[in-house]
Amino acid sequence: MRLDCCRTTGVDALRPLCDKGPQPDPRYLWDYNGLIAGVDPVAVEAIALQIILEKRRQIRGEPWPLSPPPLCVTAADDVYGLGTSRRNEIKVNAFGWTDDLLIDRASDSAPTLTVARP
Repeated sequence: MRLDCCRTTGVDALRPLCDKGPQPDPRYLWDYNGLIAGVDPVAVEAIALQIILEKRRQIRGEPWPLSPPPLCVTAADDVYGLGTSRRNEIKVNAFGWTDDLLIDRASDSAPTLTVARP
């Protein structure tokens, strides 16, 4: 069951950190220059997570999973029904700069998220 509400969730992705948190390590900070927004908080988090994981893959040149794994995103979907974490059910509208977007925009189904970059 999804929550029906008219709230918007936003993620500041201007300068994300993809490892060694919570203290910032300059090696893992980069200028993504993005804002992620949507009405499905789980979908917003899933897209932010996808961006982090793709950047980690780019740094290492191979998959580099988070440890411990972020089970809260799929649990919010599968256990609590708060939204969708399945990428094939999330539509992304990107505005602005699309170089190194780090996300696949193949899905045309709802909910729609907005990724805005200058």
